[in-house]
Amino acid sequence: MPRWAAPGLLLVVALAVRVVVVTASWHGYHTRADQTDYLRLAASLRHGHGWTALPLFHGGPSAFRPPIYPAVIAGLWTVTGEHVQAVRLLGCLLGTVSVGWFGVLASRLAGRVAALVAMAIAAVYPSFVILDTRVYAEALFLPLFLAATWVAIEAGSRASWRLTVLAAALAAAAWLTRPNGLVVVVGTVLLLAVARRDRGRWRSVVVAVVTVVVVVAPWTIRNAVHFHRFVAVTDASGIDASGTFNPQSRHDSARWIAPWLQSQFAGEVAG
Repeated sequence: MPRWAAPGLLLVVALAVRVVVVTASWHGYHTRADQTDYLRLAASLRHGHGWTALPLFHGGPSAFRPPIYPAVIAGLWTVTGEHVQAVRLLGCLLGTVSVGWFGVLASRLAGRVAALVAMAIAAVYPSFVILDTRVYAEALFLPLFLAATWVAIEAGSRASWRLTVLAAALAAAAWLTRPNGLVVVVGTVLLLAVARRDRGRWRSVVVAVVTVVVVVAPWTIRNAVHFHRFVAVTDASGIDASGTFNPQSRHDSARWIAPWLQSQFAGEVAG
């Protein structure tokens, strides 16, 4: 049996599982919360209105969501039309790519058997399947994260400047997809420093940092123009924190409550 047969079969299984989940919920699937907002932003982009805030916040420019995932949906919709199922099927493909990257990374670190085990787990792991078959940025974030990790390892072992730039660019793209992608950026830079053992180690760190800045800068500049302050990627951290650290949550088992549902902000939001 060819060496690619087993990994190929696992990729087919991963895709099949995700497509079955999507088709099983094809009729009657409803988005809510984050999913709905991603679709709203994608529609806004497709119609030329840019990254806009919720009507609840009187519209206007927004940096609440990082830009890449809504932009990917908007690009997809230029081909398929504004159909949520197209986004879910794209998630199936992205999830399958993630399974492949799990195999590539595990093979690099621990060999073929580990790669097959990692792929088998990722192919059917419920949390991955759920995220891949709904409208969540994690479907795009995960393959970017895994690719950045593998490329950073290869960049260090090969002392390759091109791979160093690519690893940093992938990490920056992960940050522009999910706010916690900043952790991927930091981890990628540290990995480049550790994986490379020649005198170019610190130069590779500088190159990686400069690459991240170049990739993120257009979005940061856009935010500065609109908001007249520094917002590197997103200003969601304050909203996320206020959802937990507020009087209502304190008396409700620390449950996260959206700021616009908190009584202390009711007049502010309504106004």
